[in-house]
Amino acid sequence: KKEDIKVKTEVKVFENKHEAKVEKANADLAMKKAKWAQNLQMGDVKAKKVVALREAELQKGVEVMNALTQTEKLKAKFLTKASIE
Repeated sequence: KKEDIKVKTEVKVFENKHEAKVEKANADLAMKKAKWAQNLQMGDVKAKKVVALREAELQKGVEVMNALTQTEKLKAKFLTKASIE
């Protein structure tokens, strides 16, 4: 009878230790998944910022070219007007 209780106790201790290991592994996996999701989200945010920055640079270039074109048109207009007068 004592031997039976001892074996059952050892089995229960083993089961508890095994269950604790499984729970720890599951918790570690959940933490890793959360970290991966966070890294993925950060990558998306960074990529969107890079795209927005590039779009702003291109828009600035377009605006500079438009301003230069307008300046040249005005110069030509005033030059023509000055030539006529």
